[in-house]
Amino acid sequence: MKNYLVISFMLLFCGVTIAQVGVNTTDPTSTLDVNGTLRVRTLTISASQPATKIVGVDADGNLTEVEGGRNIQIEDNVLNADTRTYTIDRSLDTFTTEFINNLIVFPGGPATGSGIVRINTTFPITFLTGIEAAPDGTVVVLYPANGILTLLPLNPLSLPQNQIMPNADLTVPLGQTVQLFYNAVIQKWIVM
Repeated sequence: MKNYLVISFMLLFCGVTIAQVGVNTTDPTSTLDVNGTLRVRTLTISASQPATKIVGVDADGNLTEVEGGRNIQIEDNVLNADTRTYTIDRSLDTFTTEFINNLIVFPGGPATGSGIVRINTTFPITFLTGIEAAPDGTVVVLYPANGILTLLPLNPLSLPQNQIMPNADLTVPLGQTVQLFYNAVIQKWIVM
């Protein structure tokens, strides 16, 4: 019975002592507490394991997650600052109205960042039924540069994942803006 008590005490003691490890410190305050510099000798950058977080150091030397903000993204293990303004030119014919369905916001494919989209048309009224789906939380600002923009909610002219969710038709007058974000859970653009 005495051996069981000793073994139980040792296991309990070992569990407590290995809970925190110190390098150059006898009094670790975190799971790994390094008093000195830190070096990673082998670091593999892989497209199959893309980075999803940014890490910084607080005033006490603790590693902490850093928020990127709406104009900072990590894409293919590269940190990008998106400060561009995009212009969508929709000059087609001389009709009095125009429908834009499944708008591709960013050049080269699906929306992958944040930006202001200037919508230039030759028409006094432009109807927008959808914007191409984007990563969750992507924010866009739509700016009708020379006419009125009307957003049509859940319109079947756009694919379901590209549709916009205002409660009713939303008209954005010339010179004003509307901000939307993409909710990937429900696969819709939400008016902010």
